[in-house]
Amino acid sequence: MKKWKNNSEKEEKGIWILLGIMAILIIAWFIFIVPSPVPPVNPPVIEEPMVPVKEPVVEVPPVEEPSALIEPIVEDPPLEEPAVEDPPVKEEPTAPVKEPVVEVPPVEEPPAPPVPEIPSNFIVPDEVWENASLLVSADGTPLPGVVWFSEIPIGTRLYSPIDGYISIMEINLKEGGTLFGIILSTSPDRGYQSLNFLLRKATLLTIEPKTGEAFAVIEDASPFQTLLEKEVALEVAISPSLWESNSSITDPKTYFWSVVQAIKPVK
Repeated sequence: MKKWKNNSEKEEKGIWILLGIMAILIIAWFIFIVPSPVPPVNPPVIEEPMVPVKEPVVEVPPVEEPSALIEPIVEDPPLEEPAVEDPPVKEEPTAPVKEPVVEVPPVEEPPAPPVPEIPSNFIVPDEVWENASLLVSADGTPLPGVVWFSEIPIGTRLYSPIDGYISIMEINLKEGGTLFGIILSTSPDRGYQSLNFLLRKATLLTIEPKTGEAFAVIEDASPFQTLLEKEVALEVAISPSLWESNSSITDPKTYFWSVVQAIKPVK
């Protein structure tokens, strides 16, 4: 047994020695045998000598001085022709576009209806109007809507200036006696458009007269006293709603005719 152990130990030592020798041989190989890389050698730079550059020689001709006998020639500068400017272009004004003129014919106002002439027998016969006068106050101012007749013949007919309706009334006077009142209206209920007649006595001929038709005959033409203490035979008054005070009309017949034109028939 001891003999075997010594042999194994000898073999193990021999292995380690062998390994060591091999390691030394490898190192020696890399050191002495494998050539180390040689760095590249750059070739030397040869500098060429600088060749001087010759500048070109420019010969300047000598300046000849002018002779004293020769006067210098002075050349007149060329005449410059005046610049001819183009005439300014006149811009013609643009003519305004005229719109067509449309003539509008003037609007003719319808002519005013002619005022009809006063017909014959307007309220009373024409000759009776010679005794008519307008109602005038104490200071001389004409009062609207009333015409007085100072004298009127018995048997005088009263004519209607409108188509109307008749109604009558009696008025008792303080001094005694009565007055006969006739109301001529545009409607049966008397309305506000009416003519009022005051006289002593009359006889009716119709209660629905037409324009220009006689509707009563005077039987008593004795005078009576008015509120202004004036003696009259017949008083004709228009309702206050139709009064027209026009002092420029002084003729009783013309004034009363203009007042009657304001009466509108009831439709």
